[in-house]
Amino acid sequence: MVRRIYPCTYCGSVYANTLDHVIPHSYDHVHNKRTYSKDKVVPCCSECNTMLGNKLFDTISEKAAYLILKYNKKYKKLLSLPDWDEEELEEMEGRLKEKIVFNNRRKNNIKLKIDNCGLVRDVNPSINDIWEHL
Repeated sequence: MVRRIYPCTYCGSVYANTLDHVIPHSYDHVHNKRTYSKDKVVPCCSECNTMLGNKLFDTISEKAAYLILKYNKKYKKLLSLPDWDEEELEEMEGRLKEKIVFNNRRKNNIKLKIDNCGLVRDVNPSINDIWEHL
């Protein structure tokens, strides 16, 4: 069987390697057995799933809003780094330039994750909406 690769529901990461129980399993264990039916889970990357933990939220939108706060806190130092333009980078060389370019890419990736969480927060999709659009 070939597994389909889904994007993360929250941050939009290309590879959602886990499933997030929209209502955490610790709150919704009727038969003390984990279920992974599509009416209870959404595709999620491990970073978002770890940050969400077993916190209880009423909607996917509330989870996305929480993730925005968590990403901003976790990457506060990286997000506060200055933006470097191409002219400034051309004047540099060696390891300093490599480090700045690397951090700029990381910073931009985190900004994209935060922006995507903002879109999810604003749209407020249901679990069914998520699966219908994949």
